[in-house]
Amino acid sequence: MKRARFPGVLTILLSVVALLSGCDDDREEPSLIEIPLPSITPPLPGPELHGVDRRLPDFEPSAGPELGSVELLADGASRFLAESWAQALNATGANITVTVGASEAAVRWWEVPFPSAIALLGEPMQRREADSFAARWGHSPMRLRVAMDPLVVIVHPDNPMVGQGLTLADIKRVFGAVQERTPAGRWGDFGAAGDWKERSIHSYGPARGLPLATSARRDLLAGREFRPGIERLPTIEAVVAAVANDPHGIGIATLAATGDRVDVVPISGGRRGPFALPTPESLLAGHYPLPPRFCYLYLERQPGIVLDALRRELVRFIYSRDGQRIAAETGRLPLPAPIAARELDRHGITLSPEDVLLARYRPASASSSRPATVDTTAGASHSNAPR
Repeated sequence: MKRARFPGVLTILLSVVALLSGCDDDREEPSLIEIPLPSITPPLPGPELHGVDRRLPDFEPSAGPELGSVELLADGASRFLAESWAQALNATGANITVTVGASEAAVRWWEVPFPSAIALLGEPMQRREADSFAARWGHSPMRLRVAMDPLVVIVHPDNPMVGQGLTLADIKRVFGAVQERTPAGRWGDFGAAGDWKERSIHSYGPARGLPLATSARRDLLAGREFRPGIERLPTIEAVVAAVANDPHGIGIATLAATGDRVDVVPISGGRRGPFALPTPESLLAGHYPLPPRFCYLYLERQPGIVLDALRRELVRFIYSRDGQRIAAETGRLPLPAPIAARELDRHGITLSPEDVLLARYRPASASSSRPATVDTTAGASHSNAPR
């Protein structure tokens, strides 16, 4: 893909309320949390490289005793991000080991033989997985949104749709099983001219059972099944590779998986546009007609028990400017500061290095000015409601 150079996040704060109310499985009250982020005086105008919010603090490692070790399990799509975060934090004295789950899903990550395990997943846990977790530990997992990785439609760089765009109705004609109109078979069906007019459309999608297939059916196909004849491939990377090697190809992937060999197609929710790419602004303003689609960090933590020092250090790093810059460098979209603040506030975590050191020694009752909380809806299954 000729990687889109995403513009700065100049208007995102005007749209945060809409984002928080429309893309979170927890269905919380839509409100803009007014939480001062530490080490920010005064707020700096505009974003920096990769759209990272300047109001997020630089990461300052905790100066103190060794924090211990932790195992971070990642699904296949999140492996590079998990390894990049672990490598950066390990350079400051942490000890984080990354393990990749089978196939595309790090399922049953909570069954490792010690309770400090955590998981980085590209999809929220399903209800049955949350039930298994609760049966093992007696409570729900703690969940944090840590980056955005939107769903995208990709084509070969030579495809004229790169400059033209497709509507959601067009995409349903390519991938959906039940059609109001005749399924699209040639690129001329979407207005391609010249020798592209009669070229056949070759469609590629995720195999049944993959998290990406669930997202695509829900967000792109309005709950419909994929139509017969689509080549279903076992990984996101395989879909990207197939489209990169097929000038007539079109596929469904996530932004982080696109690389440089395919291009992302602008999408419109209406017949006449506007057509938008998945930039921070277009996602948060609702111009890109698909949900932001978050990456999630899951942790095991008993209600009322303070998060241990190493995992608190990891969370601090992820929500720092340094951590979000790494997320952007791996192809994802970084979180705006208000969303980061809201995630931290929900779990009583601050970005102060002293907070990590105190967490090592304080009893849970003194760990925070507010009670520790657990995301009791973390295991909610997917629905057709926006996330």
